[in-house]
Amino acid sequence: MINVQFPGNSINVITCTILNLFHSLTASSDINITSIQKKMWDIAIQSQISSYSNNRLDNNIYKTIQPFNLIFTLFVSSKFKIRNRYIFPCDKIYQIVIFIVNIFFFTWSLCNVISFTLNDNVKYGDKIYCLSIIFSSAFYFIDYLILIIDNLFYSHTNIALIMKIQDITRAIDINKSFRSYINWNFISLFISLAISLLTIIWFLNFYISFADVSIDIMIVVFDVNLIYGIRILVLFNKYFGVWIESVYKMDNQQNNEEDCNKLVKLYRDILEAYKLFIAIFTVLHNYTIIATLIVGLDWMIKNIIIISAICMQCEKFQMHIEEAESACIQLVMKRDCPSKDFDSLKPESNKYLYKRVLQYNHLFTKMSAYGFFTFDAKLPMPLSSFSFEFCTVCRNGMGKGFFYFYRFFLGK
Repeated sequence: MINVQFPGNSINVITCTILNLFHSLTASSDINITSIQKKMWDIAIQSQISSYSNNRLDNNIYKTIQPFNLIFTLFVSSKFKIRNRYIFPCDKIYQIVIFIVNIFFFTWSLCNVISFTLNDNVKYGDKIYCLSIIFSSAFYFIDYLILIIDNLFYSHTNIALIMKIQDITRAIDINKSFRSYINWNFISLFISLAISLLTIIWFLNFYISFADVSIDIMIVVFDVNLIYGIRILVLFNKYFGVWIESVYKMDNQQNNEEDCNKLVKLYRDILEAYKLFIAIFTVLHNYTIIATLIVGLDWMIKNIIIISAICMQCEKFQMHIEEAESACIQLVMKRDCPSKDFDSLKPESNKYLYKRVLQYNHLFTKMSAYGFFTFDAKLPMPLSSFSFEFCTVCRNGMGKGFFYFYRFFLGK
């Protein structure tokens, strides 16, 4: 029996089920339905493409996201589907099934580790190691579930972000630097995977535990998502760099109405793309900070490096916003700039560009960890202070709780 699987929404899934049932009922007959299957497959594909006809990816954007999408698909954490250069949201039924399967799988793994820990024949040192696995498994299980839930609720937002990036790329000239950007995407992804895999292999030399390896695999998926977010921030900063150069090159002696309108629209699109980015990645970045504070030292250095890269790109983005405002001020203050009142601005005036940039900047907000931290160059200071206070509370207020917890499992 040939199982036909259609990509896309629930309607395609129902069509797939009906076709497979029809095939099973007619399998014993002499009816050849291969051509019927092929036609229905083509109809499903064309129907899906027509539904998302505006979602065809350009070559540069396709090369940008395809390597990350392959890793996401490999580890069953896809943000979207790409077929024939068209980008589609993942089917929610598929994501819910993956969510349930992961809950069952990791619950089963934890039960095995706990039952092994409670065994009286297990050595004291092995129990300590198993306790660390229990803690890490529970923590990174939540890590992985957050990732799946984020992909489930922000599936259309992920696609909107990609399409917004494509619109910006079409309107701005960065073809010369885009090739190096794509190459650095591959390099960043390779370094992240290499470090994670080498760490897993190093742990396997000491402990051969399927539960431990599964935890490390979850960490790999989460890290790839963070690298994906960092590379998007790098692209935003490239956009802003070119935008600022365009403002500096503007000539006041010419009619700048068309140029001003393009720059205003481009500036608005960059900030809108950044808002979509914040909506998708805020939870992931905040959870990385929590992981740095709570999880052991084995992954802390890696998390600190990732957080530093995120903060650096966010700080660059903020600096570009300030520089964009300064560039507009310099453009307005030129001698041959026409003097007009801001309340009667016309699109051809350079002050129109300046006023719109100010309006968008007033609406801009930094990425924050729910008000506790902001992702900028100042993050290490409050993070260090919070880490010290957290350790003090754990030592004074939670010390007895951890003591009785270990006493219960270790039987000492």
